[in-house]
Amino acid sequence: MKTATPACVGILCAATMVALVTSGQAGVVHSLFKPDPFSSLGTLSATAGVIDIDTDALTITGFGSGVTALSQSGGVEVAVFTFDAIDLGAGVTLNVTGSRGLVLASKSDFHFGSALNLAGSNGSSGTNSVLIAGGAGGAGAEDGTPGASTSSAPPGATGGNGGYGTQQGLHALSDSYGHGAGGGLQIDSGVSQGGAGGGGAYGGAGGNGGGLDGTRLGGSAYGDDLLAELFGGSGGGGGGAVELIAADSLTVSGTIDVSGGTGGYGVNRIGGGGGSGGGVLLAAMDLDVSGATILANGGSGYINSSNPLNGGLGGGGGGGRVAFYTNQLTGLGTATVDVSGGLQGTGQYGAAAQDGAAGTFRYFNDSLGYRNTLAYSKTLDDDAALTGYWKLNEPAGSTTVADATGNSHTGTASGGVTFGYSAAMTTLDGSASFDGVNGKITVPYDASLNPNLLTFETWAKVEGGEGAYRSPITSRGSATGYMFYAEDTDVWGYWVGTGSTWGALRSNVSVEIGQWVHLAGTHDGTTQNFYINGNLVASTTSSYAPNTTADVNIGAGGSSGTNYFFNGKIGNVAVLNQALDAQSIADHYNSASRYASAVIADNPTAYWRLGEQNGAIANDAVGSRDGTYVNSPAVRQFDMALPYDVDTAVAFDGSNDHVLTGITDAIAPPLSVEAWIKTTDTDGGIVNKYVSSSHNGFQVFMVDGQLAGWYFADEDNYTRTDGSGQSDPNLAIADGLWHHTVTVFDATGTTHYVDGELAFHTGWTGTMASSTETTALTLAAYGNNYFEGLLDEVAIYGYALSAEQVLAHYETAVPEPSGLVLLVAGILGWLLCRR
Repeated sequence: MKTATPACVGILCAATMVALVTSGQAGVVHSLFKPDPFSSLGTLSATAGVIDIDTDALTITGFGSGVTALSQSGGVEVAVFTFDAIDLGAGVTLNVTGSRGLVLASKSDFHFGSALNLAGSNGSSGTNSVLIAGGAGGAGAEDGTPGASTSSAPPGATGGNGGYGTQQGLHALSDSYGHGAGGGLQIDSGVSQGGAGGGGAYGGAGGNGGGLDGTRLGGSAYGDDLLAELFGGSGGGGGGAVELIAADSLTVSGTIDVSGGTGGYGVNRIGGGGGSGGGVLLAAMDLDVSGATILANGGSGYINSSNPLNGGLGGGGGGGRVAFYTNQLTGLGTATVDVSGGLQGTGQYGAAAQDGAAGTFRYFNDSLGYRNTLAYSKTLDDDAALTGYWKLNEPAGSTTVADATGNSHTGTASGGVTFGYSAAMTTLDGSASFDGVNGKITVPYDASLNPNLLTFETWAKVEGGEGAYRSPITSRGSATGYMFYAEDTDVWGYWVGTGSTWGALRSNVSVEIGQWVHLAGTHDGTTQNFYINGNLVASTTSSYAPNTTADVNIGAGGSSGTNYFFNGKIGNVAVLNQALDAQSIADHYNSASRYASAVIADNPTAYWRLGEQNGAIANDAVGSRDGTYVNSPAVRQFDMALPYDVDTAVAFDGSNDHVLTGITDAIAPPLSVEAWIKTTDTDGGIVNKYVSSSHNGFQVFMVDGQLAGWYFADEDNYTRTDGSGQSDPNLAIADGLWHHTVTVFDATGTTHYVDGELAFHTGWTGTMASSTETTALTLAAYGNNYFEGLLDEVAIYGYALSAEQVLAHYETAVPEPSGLVLLVAGILGWLLCRR
């Protein structure tokens, strides 16, 4: 089973945000339901024993009846059990049955330290003449009738077959779906064709089943990632659905399991698809998940470990959906949250079986109405899809290279390869140097290093060889496989073999000698995506045929690593068996940055690193509020704000360049605006969401070379510093040097920080009030006052950053000198004084 412990990351909610219900009296953070409207069943408190809950009969052991309610969108019925307080210890097991989703609500505090199992069961075995039955769905994942199509109602709330795996002749389409929306599909073409079911879906799509006729399709994802409806999973034993909600605090230290069941076993190389993970929603004013385990992973297709040639090729089930709603989240770093897709089954016949896709994990913070997203895995090291990972951090003199996954894909160095060099980033462990003549690392062929769904990544620094092809990693057979090139035209390229030719995806991003870059390539069977420094630089539709014979070569190309030698440094080479999405690639890249990690850990509502290598999109590093570069500011500037980082900056011309972001929400204080600035311009906008005609919104800008900020609810309620009549040197930033700036708008007024230190504070005129301005937030302009210079690392927070947080961000970017450096400086100063 795949697990992950993600770190907390924040993004703004969509502009057309789902209208979520809040508790008017108890103040419950956004949730599907609120405790107040329901009568209490008393206090639920136990330290041991079994508590039986039937969501169909609406009964809970010894407490009477719950009530039924409809989910937010009115499409799914759930069972709600409400108590004055709930305290369930580690010795308690909750036995839940029934087809409705479960809601446990507390009108005060809620402590959950026990075990709650709503997982789908595994599929049962079939024979030559009997369909493979899917497992039963967990509570909230109703078991439908066989043959139900994907349009059956309620959508997705059914378990059952993840597409039949049979050895029968061709079946009618209506008899071949797994149960419910998101059920997989099975149609086989004869007794010996290796039939297998597609995986079920919910938060992530189900994987295709294998087979020769190519019609074993996985289910499609459904529902929404905010869990506005509390669906269960679908397919071969879909996971159930549960919400835990408290009007005050909710502490979860136990286990909640809504994972999907595995596909059933069939004779002679056939098998059922896996069920999808279900849904989990946790909501409270204060949420503590320290030590919690939440499993919403998809089930795998049938895997016959003793005889891999028999009984499989079913598609993996998709991951489920998990959402947290809270004003204050604690303990996420020690929690395990798994929304990974299930693995494809094993088998001899057929082709193109797939793992299920990962589901979704969302965190909603009530401040400013923003929604924060948690990706499935934040760091490359923790990604469950890794099949090979060579950090290249071996000491000088090494000849073998370890596989950090533990999968024993050991590499052998030969020719001009030397170890013991520094890494691309201080958080990474090291790198190897390749001479561009014959230096390479060879990893023996293994099918797991050549998956059907592909992501491969590396850090690379070219140090020579201009005008020639140079490959940092190649897995290449005869028109099969994948590779990166610093090409003969000195641009970066990502190639795949299609089985008959080569699909060359060129980035138009130039190779910079002596500059580290992060390269990542993905292929999901139809789309080839190329990322540099965490951002998409090129994409195309193509086929992809995995290499089936040749070794993986690091630092060299060709099918045997005999040409296209790389001249420079390489570190952290990885192969993964999923086509990761853009956010996951960005997370892997950003997690290597100490500064970006510090910003992300403090839950920004949007964060534009401005490190794009090409194109017109300014990516939000933590979510969905991407911006658009207007009038072509110059991206990829190597004069960067962060001296220990490779992320580039953007230059604006002061004439009409700017960034138009996707933030159109009305924003109320408290809020914080953070940016790095290098300019000699004395007047210009930095961040703007203000309309002068209504005196509404906020902006951070420069006047007379000084940092300034305005916040207006209307003409009578505002706080501002605009530089007029001021000569405060602490606000001066237009000196052609990089400066870290933070402006905070809160109940006390406007506070400016420059380079980690408090610079200026001014209070409110009138009273603090909410702005209603919904114009799009803009970077590098306010009105016709455009910014001229370099801008980098812009973040917006839905709360007031503390002075300690501001200083910590600055010192992470520009660390204090070491004790030795200080000692040497002191000695030099003493000698100069003596002279």
